[in-house]
Amino acid sequence: MSNKTGTVLTILIVASLMLSGANTLLLYSYQRAMQEANEANMVAIDGVRADLTNLRQNLTSLESQISTQGTKIANLGNTLNSTVAKLTSLNGTLSAGLKGLNATFEAHQRQTAADVYKESYKSVVVIRSDVGLGSGFVYDDKSHILTNWHVVNGTSKLEVDFYDRSTATAVVAGSDPYSDIAVITVSKMPADAAPLRLGNSSSASVGQDVVAVGNPLGLIGSLSSGHISQLNKLIDVVGVPLVVTSMQLDITIAPGSSGGPLMDLSGNVLGITNAGTGYGINFAIPSTIVRRVAQSLVAKGYYEHPQFGFSFLELNKDSIDHYNVFNVPPDQLGLMITNVTAGSAADITGLKPATWTTTSSGKSGFMARDIVVAVNGHRVETYSDFVSYVEEHVSPGHTVSLGLWRSGDTASVAITPKARLQFTG
Repeated sequence: MSNKTGTVLTILIVASLMLSGANTLLLYSYQRAMQEANEANMVAIDGVRADLTNLRQNLTSLESQISTQGTKIANLGNTLNSTVAKLTSLNGTLSAGLKGLNATFEAHQRQTAADVYKESYKSVVVIRSDVGLGSGFVYDDKSHILTNWHVVNGTSKLEVDFYDRSTATAVVAGSDPYSDIAVITVSKMPADAAPLRLGNSSSASVGQDVVAVGNPLGLIGSLSSGHISQLNKLIDVVGVPLVVTSMQLDITIAPGSSGGPLMDLSGNVLGITNAGTGYGINFAIPSTIVRRVAQSLVAKGYYEHPQFGFSFLELNKDSIDHYNVFNVPPDQLGLMITNVTAGSAADITGLKPATWTTTSSGKSGFMARDIVVAVNGHRVETYSDFVSYVEEHVSPGHTVSLGLWRSGDTASVAITPKARLQFTG
């Protein structure tokens, strides 16, 4: 073999070895890359597997929660169904009750004076004393009977006759001369002498039908019927220091009837009859006053009326002209304060009485300072307006707002009335 051939052969061998090494290197690199890729894939697969495991756990938890909520919803549905059933039943009961009440109301609306008498006469009594005879009616189930103060005032002996001719002794449990109301207690009474219901005289109206049951001139258990003629009237009753307003009636109230019930055609007591004039104009104490006073008489034996401590002149066109009230319009209404009692609620509040003056022309009259025109926003034009509101809504120690005309301007003052001194005769 020549040198040239040997050289060529050597070169080929070297080249072959180099190619072989390169292939080996390439194969190693490829294998290395594949291994790294496989490792990365395995990491990714492990991550996906972990995510799937977490997802499966979350789904399992969610399924459990859905199942629990489903159970709760089912239970709630059962509860709702039960509640709906109860409400349906209650609605039926209420509907039936309402129909019954409507029927009762309509029946009462259709009642006549005779119906009222049949329902009430067993509860109306004769009151006999050593000073005269009067009427009364059963107030409650504790043997209390309501009547007038003037029926029992000054007596040392009381007896009560019931509808069945039975008789019981009685004592005065409490009395109030200012409203002419008294409560007496009897030693016994018939079981069917039921208490009469006190109604709401505030809703009474002029012309309304009313019924009275009493014992006029000793005619036991007599019925009178008629109408309410007027409301909130201030009256004078001989021997009675009345300060509350009365209902005016066109029914007969004769001696012996005093203290009996005045009822509407539903049998509700609208007042206690207390005075007659002999001219067909008669009166009763409203039930709104009766309720307040009777509750206190039963509980304490007395009742306290509010007192403000001022005197007044009721203003209208006639009084303004007659008394020469110089500084008010001719149509001014209200209670012009003319005097304030020292130490009274009016004095403490600073109410200002009118002054008496004489003009340069020699004419004498009043200069108004404070005029009461409202109490707690309730308009006051007359003393009856003032008394009817105060006696129904205000108590001693109960602060109220007086609306005033004050020397030509408007003002509002807070005033707390004191208790009127108890009547001593």
